[in-house]
Amino acid sequence: YRNLDVQRRAQLEGLKWAHENLGDDRLNYGTYTWLDMGALAEGIVFDCEIQLPDEEHPWLSPWIIPKLRTPEDLERLEVPEPKEVERRLQRHLQRQFGKPVKADIPGIHPPFSAAGSLMGTDRLYIYVYKYPDLLHKLLRKLLGTYCLLVDHQDGQRGRKSESIGLCDDHAGFLPEKMYREFVLPYNGRIYERYGKNWRGLHMDSQCDHIAQILVNE
Repeated sequence: YRNLDVQRRAQLEGLKWAHENLGDDRLNYGTYTWLDMGALAEGIVFDCEIQLPDEEHPWLSPWIIPKLRTPEDLERLEVPEPKEVERRLQRHLQRQFGKPVKADIPGIHPPFSAAGSLMGTDRLYIYVYKYPDLLHKLLRKLLGTYCLLVDHQDGQRGRKSESIGLCDDHAGFLPEKMYREFVLPYNGRIYERYGKNWRGLHMDSQCDHIAQILVNE
């Protein structure tokens, strides 16, 4: 995560292995290497403290230190300006790789999982029950940020996003009732706005308890 040459070599060796051992020759797979900063988008977008691997902890994955620790912190959080996000990104890349690196403005996770990155998952699941109205207020801000960043990326690339895949790692741990309240309205808005052609979803959890929602709603 700190060395671009090692990162490129690891990716190329992995793609070569997939082709030789799995017969994986998809046209959209293995045609380029990518800048892998780790799962840091929310930390960069909202200016969180970020831990990086170092000589003492060389195998540490980059990690966001949650900054929303109180109800007042949730109230104060504001949707950032894309230009400020670009400045934060460049500062972070200089720190992570030790030199300027060209990279697009990052996108964030969908609202519920983005909230988990900014709050920490223990606090997130407590606030679902303890401060539901305040959590909805935060989720609306994160939905606005999500759309702002996608639209900015589209403007930079001269396109309009009509396909979208969501990595909603924390949402599947909610029971069905809570999923309907805290996830479905926000993810639904994203899919309606950016998922005209196709829609994808990844979750770090079981999702059989909400399968009917995902398929039918």
